[in-house]
Amino acid sequence: MLLEGLSLLHDEDVFLVFVGDGPARAELEHMTERLGLGDKVIFVGMVPPERMHAYYRAADVCLSASTSETQGLTYVEAMASSLPLVCRRDASLDLLLEDGVNGYLFDTVDELAGCIEKMVHVADRKNLGEECSGKWRRSRCANSNCPWTASTMTRYPERGS
Repeated sequence: MLLEGLSLLHDEDVFLVFVGDGPARAELEHMTERLGLGDKVIFVGMVPPERMHAYYRAADVCLSASTSETQGLTYVEAMASSLPLVCRRDASLDLLLEDGVNGYLFDTVDELAGCIEKMVHVADRKNLGEECSGKWRRSRCANSNCPWTASTMTRYPERGS
């Protein structure tokens, strides 16, 4: 879905970086070539946990089309790094993402492309990202309900730190 959304854009400055690996990688690489996105997409592969913060800090936005992030660690890591989120609508995001405030939600490929376009034209992504991080800090998940989140916030310093 992310590749299809990217293919609908005409902005020269939008790139997609896949960090991680899995059984769908070969299919995604093939789809990247088929859609003519070879110069817009980078497949990094597996990254040691202690290096993940560098990828979050280098990004402008965290995109996810997953509907299987049951613990939401990827989202929390991105928010801890002050990244705005653009995510496929999923109940697991109810406490983290407020559509239009600290990121955007999508259901379809066209909506995804629209969300990416919005992010390209948001004059101040940094403030949106800080709102993203602040939203997380204010959420119920930042309290004692999710003990692993405190260590995540420590491992992923905010951008500019």
